Amino acid sequence: HDSVAQGLTSINLLLQAADQEWESRPADARSHVDQAATMARSSLDEARRVVRDLAPTELTGGSALATAVRQVADDVAATTGLSVPVHVHGDPHEVGGRVATAVVRTLRGALANVAEHAGATTAVVSLTFHEGGAALDVRDDGAGFDATRLKEEPDGLRGHGLAGMRARARLLGGDLVIESAPGEGTVVAASFAAGQAASQGEERRG
Repeated sequence: HDSVAQGLTSINLLLQAADQEWESRPADARSHVDQAATMARSSLDEARRVVRDLAPTELTGGSALATAVRQVADDVAATTGLSVPVHVHGDPHEVGGRVATAVVRTLRGALANVAEHAGATTAVVSLTFHEGGAALDVRDDGAGFDATRLKEEPDGLRGHGLAGMRARARLLGGDLVIESAPGEGTVVAASFAAGQAASQGEERRG
């Protein structure tokens, strides 16, 4: 996971700096060690979240998925100060482990982008269960941007993790759409087809 890797890299650099300054500038060295310890705790929390995301069997039921989505929203609200209300629509039903895990990962990525780039105060999350699977919308009240740039600048997708989100949704029979305009916030809408990945795997084996 990118954020875990970045955290470990930063810890390594801080400890190297502390080692170099241990004799000549002990106060600065201790400060580097304190920063490394703080970052280690943060990286550990992130690693635990990643491991939790990689346990799809725990999320196969619709109610469990709705609970997981609310937990992600609560975690982000607690760490960033964003208001992240969650609305669940439709009858929560089993969507399959791969779809459930994709929903959670997409939500984390979308909310991370809101917190880091949007300058928003609120990100409204909508999880909708429908007969064919599930859909996830994240709508923020941030600065927005010219969404046509995403078509013209592919690095914009990759740099914000959107390319991975879109590929994940398409692998599971859905898609990811981004709607935005300067001053009007941004909507990230992802759809997933329950059972799509399993049926594709059966066709390949056949």
